[in-house]
Amino acid sequence: MWNYEKIKAGFIRYYNENGHYPSALEIDHCPYLLTSRTIQRKWGGLEAIRQKMGLEITNYTKGEIRSTKSVFIGKRGYLEENKLEVILQRYFGEVFVHSQKRIGQVRADFFIYTPKSNFAIDIFCFEDKNCFLSDLNIKLKTYNGYPFSVIYLPINHKYSTDDILKWVNNKKNKLPTNQKVMSYEEFLKYIKTIKPYPNPLI
Repeated sequence: MWNYEKIKAGFIRYYNENGHYPSALEIDHCPYLLTSRTIQRKWGGLEAIRQKMGLEITNYTKGEIRSTKSVFIGKRGYLEENKLEVILQRYFGEVFVHSQKRIGQVRADFFIYTPKSNFAIDIFCFEDKNCFLSDLNIKLKTYNGYPFSVIYLPINHKYSTDDILKWVNNKKNKLPTNQKVMSYEEFLKYIKTIKPYPNPLI
């Protein structure tokens, strides 16, 4: 039978394992915690539980903690984008890798020119499955009708290629035939199968 002490013990266990108290999404994916909906129904919600535990931050959906997460993900994305640009330029040649290339109303992170075909890359960092699916759905709308192939490159090294492919395959709205999602590791292998233009600077 669940009571406050058991919930508190679960929160403390989660903190000891992960270094922070769980958000609603993390609670719903945690096997030893009640769902956030049940906590809402029986104890008045997560904010009430956090207040009762005496936690300094009780609302994870607004204010400083949300802003801090957004800034962290943004900085991480910037670093990953810079790292990827170096890899792309080394393989395809600097003149054939265009950063922030605008075609129509869409500005892709990278646009690659190759002898066989040209393609765009959209790289983004995500926090969890829900964040990934939300970001991907937004990007699918952005790239709707895009005249070139698009590779979406989600970055979170906690999740495997199998995780990402399972999420994509379970989507109700399937990707267009000229668009695909790849993990970072899968993408690095994939580009090796593409023949680049000869380097004009040699």
